[in-house]
Amino acid sequence: MAAKKQPPVAPNLELWNRVFNTDPEYLKEVSKGGYKFHAIDAYGQFQKATEVFGPFGIGWGVEPGSEKFDHFTVGNAYKLFYYSATLWYDLSGQRGAFPIASSIQIDSQTSAGKYRVDEDFMKKVRTDALTKGLSMLGFNADVFLGMWDGNKYVGEVQTPASAPISTSPFIQPQPTQPAPSPYQQPPQPEASPYQRSSMAIAACQTKAELDNVARTIGDAMKAGMYTQDESNALTSEYHAASTRISA
Repeated sequence: MAAKKQPPVAPNLELWNRVFNTDPEYLKEVSKGGYKFHAIDAYGQFQKATEVFGPFGIGWGVEPGSEKFDHFTVGNAYKLFYYSATLWYDLSGQRGAFPIASSIQIDSQTSAGKYRVDEDFMKKVRTDALTKGLSMLGFNADVFLGMWDGNKYVGEVQTPASAPISTSPFIQPQPTQPAPSPYQQPPQPEASPYQRSSMAIAACQTKAELDNVARTIGDAMKAGMYTQDESNALTSEYHAASTRISA
């Protein structure tokens, strides 16, 4: 097996470098919207955090009493649950702490028109917040940086026979295209529905504008135009924009 790709070396990147590479054993294949990609197994990440910091609640964890919960409705469509807390850790006797947050759609409607509630929403939003928080310390940074999008990097961490055809859970794979001619500018990629929605939220200056955008996004969610990660990201962006406008 070829040596793993080494991240940049810098004095402040000691922890980042230590947890940068993802073990392929803890990537799970996901199919969404006709694409196949690999997402990080949260408990593989938690195991690595326990290896580095110690057991959960002793060497790292969620600050007691810091958890906050909220829910709101996007337009007239979906109920969204918002979670925030403080993640703490102990590294060689030095304590660190920072805020984490995530959001999730609580309810949905089936193709048959039936109303469905996600009974695991609390577990999912807590897990997502923890994984995103650990990623800020460098855990599985190669996935979050999109380095699993290219076969070259994949080949460096796995044998070619088992190398996945995968992408970051936050970057959708693109069809393979022939190399552009040196005399022709390659076409610019069209913004995805998620990118357009994200820009629309960022451009809102009033509550009325934000409500109109939220209704449109709610309809798009109902039509399945976003992945689950994109829906969660838009929910967080909506919440942040609402706070910004209300300030």
